[in-house]
Amino acid sequence: MLADPDTGPGMVNAMKEARKAAGISPVEDIRDWFSGAIFCKLVELGYFSTNMWVALSILTDGFQAWRQCGFEEWPIIITILSADPSSRVQVVSQIIVGITPGPVQPVDLESFLHPIAEELDVLAAGVSGVTVAGFSEPQVVQAIVLQFTTDMPAGDRLLNAIGGNGEHLGRFRDFAGVWHKRRYYYPPHAPDDPPPSKHPHFDVRGESTPRRTAASVSAIVATVEDVRRAGGSKTAIRALAQKEGLKGYSLFICPSPEDKARYPSLKYLWDIGPDLLPYDTMHLFLLNVVPSLWGLFSGENEKLDDAQPCIIPKAVRECIGREMKTGRKTIPLSQVRSLRDIRKHSCSSKAVDWMYFLLRTGEAVRADRIPEDFFKMFMLLCHAGRLIFKPGVLTETELHEVDKLLRRFC
Repeated sequence: MLADPDTGPGMVNAMKEARKAAGISPVEDIRDWFSGAIFCKLVELGYFSTNMWVALSILTDGFQAWRQCGFEEWPIIITILSADPSSRVQVVSQIIVGITPGPVQPVDLESFLHPIAEELDVLAAGVSGVTVAGFSEPQVVQAIVLQFTTDMPAGDRLLNAIGGNGEHLGRFRDFAGVWHKRRYYYPPHAPDDPPPSKHPHFDVRGESTPRRTAASVSAIVATVEDVRRAGGSKTAIRALAQKEGLKGYSLFICPSPEDKARYPSLKYLWDIGPDLLPYDTMHLFLLNVVPSLWGLFSGENEKLDDAQPCIIPKAVRECIGREMKTGRKTIPLSQVRSLRDIRKHSCSSKAVDWMYFLLRTGEAVRADRIPEDFFKMFMLLCHAGRLIFKPGVLTETELHEVDKLLRRFC
């Protein structure tokens, strides 16, 4: 790609602009991958010292090849972030480096990642003698990974996190759960503390809950691995992992001493820690919060009775469904699926349907149909969504506004 006269100059220029943007402090707006804290931190540490560096993103997730019920594979795809934006989304910048063979998800995903780690180690150390379009002399090219884009379950697999019911489940913050009837729950206050002096477990509006760092993750993993190395039973190891939230070593986040010696140039990944694995907005926002909120308003929560003021009566829900279905005639065909009868089809709504509901139809169909306080709560989420999902640049002011709206919603 660097040698190609069509793509090479664009990659070099994109890295030049990225390095220039990293030197601007404070960041004025969030424009692209180079606006992120990871890139800026790596620049400060001496990485990306020339325009011959290449920034990479790795994506992996499972997909079922036949009607969501058949053969499952996990492709591993690398995106060239430092390609010119016009070509970054094209096939040339999307490199498939591995596909698991199926027929189900891989039991040992890391066995497919080691060959990739070997090549990433070479790229991070530097490859000399590379021909770059526009330069008469061969260049030294280096490439490093800035992020792994996955859904939340796949991210937990890369981190080797418990990924389910655990006492300390948060990937980024150390939330403490409370055991109740075979599951951990996360109430804001300890249920056994008498009011009004309840001890808060965590506060979404503050910074009191400690963040997980590369060092804290390493300490937890070392504890789990010490028990495993000492010959602890599977039950004891499982119980410790469930308590701490991590099962053991992970290749790209917290590797074993053997893997550290095997891939010395990947040290930059281990210093970044869990921030390499951001939560995906689709699952966190559009397949969790929004449909759960509709379930609350529509009375689908079995623990709530119909007398709750937030619940929309059945007759009104039927009217909302008819209104949405009638609206299909007024919108482009590409958006028609998002205007089905939500009363009947909410269980099969996809992320794009919930996004359309949040940004377009939700405000209209709920206005004057639920108490004002609950409607205002919903509108806080709508306003935040309109900023998060808008095309183009997200300014620092808008980012703070999103943060404020989501805290008020919570």
